[in-house]
Amino acid sequence: MVMIWSVTPMCDGDKSLVVKDKTLTNCAKRNMSDIVPLAYDLKKAKGGIITPESLYEGMIKAYTGGRIGPVSNNITKIWNSDEITQEALDVVKWLCFENNAVIDFAKTRWSPTRPTNVDNIIRKYTKHNVPHFFIYAKDKELWQVEPTNNSTMNRISKAIPSSRVKYSKSIGKFDWRVLTDGGEYTVCENAPVIKAYNYCLRHQYQFNDENDNVKGADTYAAKMMREKILAESGAELAYVVNSLVAYLYTVKQSSNKKLLWDCFGWDIVGNIHSNVAEIGRICPICGKRFKPSVHNQVCCSVECAHAADVQNKRISRETVKPIVAETVENTQDFVSC
Repeated sequence: MVMIWSVTPMCDGDKSLVVKDKTLTNCAKRNMSDIVPLAYDLKKAKGGIITPESLYEGMIKAYTGGRIGPVSNNITKIWNSDEITQEALDVVKWLCFENNAVIDFAKTRWSPTRPTNVDNIIRKYTKHNVPHFFIYAKDKELWQVEPTNNSTMNRISKAIPSSRVKYSKSIGKFDWRVLTDGGEYTVCENAPVIKAYNYCLRHQYQFNDENDNVKGADTYAAKMMREKILAESGAELAYVVNSLVAYLYTVKQSSNKKLLWDCFGWDIVGNIHSNVAEIGRICPICGKRFKPSVHNQVCCSVECAHAADVQNKRISRETVKPIVAETVENTQDFVSC
């Protein structure tokens, strides 16, 4: 969710979306009514000389006690419950306090100890699975999430179509094998090619951070990830493409496929061209596939060709502006030589 109304926003390098919309602003104001910043004391880091040993110890603490993900997920569980009571809000406040302590843990090496009664209340709200929309946000499986409810995020999820791609009824069912060259592949999670892809998918920020000042950073980052996947898989290009297509269109169907197309899109397009070369063209008017009788035939029938001609003429009339001749009112302005 995007923070669009806050008394004291924190700007520490995170991306922020500013929305100037009366409906959203009024909704945010209504929900922020009587909400004030939390006040609590956190420990400060002890003074000392910075040495390789102290830096190493800080890194160990960061990896062992500095994980904010579990705490943030617990807060998300509460915000996406059916009813937000005052007790639930208190739990969110406690968890926010803990999260801020976790963020500074590598520096301060201090974390708060929960009182027993507080711990029992927090556990009551955080014992459930993550919210249902984590299927889309974090690629969770159905058994790993809670059933859908009427929380804000789950209602937004319901409003989003299951697929952005809409296929014409005149075209057959989508077949992912058309995106491959028909050769061998694997969909095993432990296969080097799948492990390399999933690593790049989870660590895209590393490739982007390294190339912040490179023009066309997205293209360059995709090139680097492509090379990493090919190198770590130790397989031929065709095998890598076939495996990733099969994996993402059969096993991980809900997964974001942007990285696949960024890294191997042109290879997939080449496979498509090869696979559909012998099955004809698609008529731009009716959407039916046909085999042309001459090399420059575009439409499947005379009727569709006539409809395409009418359509093209209409587009030409709408785009080409008539040239209006200019008239000169005062010919005395012209001087003959």
